[in-house]
Amino acid sequence: MKTKTRLYLPDRLHDATLTLIGEEAHYLVQVLHSEVGDGVLVFGMESTESLFRIEKIEPGQVHLERLEIRQVETESPVDLTLVVAVGKGKKLEEIVEATTALGIKRVIPFVGRQSVAKKSNPRLQERLQIIAREACRQSRRTQPPEIDPVHPKLERALDSLGPKQGTWVLFDEAGGESLSEIVCGSDASAPWVMFCGPEGGWSPKERELFDQAGCRRASLGPRILRTELAAVVAVGILENLLSQPPKG
Repeated sequence: MKTKTRLYLPDRLHDATLTLIGEEAHYLVQVLHSEVGDGVLVFGMESTESLFRIEKIEPGQVHLERLEIRQVETESPVDLTLVVAVGKGKKLEEIVEATTALGIKRVIPFVGRQSVAKKSNPRLQERLQIIAREACRQSRRTQPPEIDPVHPKLERALDSLGPKQGTWVLFDEAGGESLSEIVCGSDASAPWVMFCGPEGGWSPKERELFDQAGCRRASLGPRILRTELAAVVAVGILENLLSQPPKG
């Protein structure tokens, strides 16, 4: 049986049968050229996905029957949140797409004091959620990350995190510890929060807030990286370091 796609339908994972209409039916039939007997994977909740088989195709409708529910070990064991400043153009979309594939659990965008981009599209959160779901579909993740609305300043982003738990890491263009040093001295199983700043860098007031919050300062090397590159590189390194089994 050919399985051509994965669909994000978290409320329908355990249904015995499905009838798809609208865009989903159009995508299966007109875009993927699916046929009766083809498989469709449904995901969107915890580490579970369901395999369905197409039983009937009618004008505007596709009928499916569930064959099995199975556990899929593709979710990261790392509880990692990314707090990132918005950038110009589609930088934030690029960050969400890449970090979702890497395993991020939550993305909290904000407007920094020295951000070049100062305004946010009111529908941006919805667009980012769609991008995250598509990244999950492609990377075989089973649950999209939580995507916050864009907070108007860093203080609001910090408030959304609640009381500090685990390790908070500030990526600072002025330098800091290596990520491997920070991971070696911290509890890998506890929550992790990482902060990536705007194109204009962190302001003195923002640095003061980080000091008050007990953030550890980290460096990604001697070169200055663009926000979208720094965020993706940092998530990739942390996900790799924190996913390693303890030595000894």
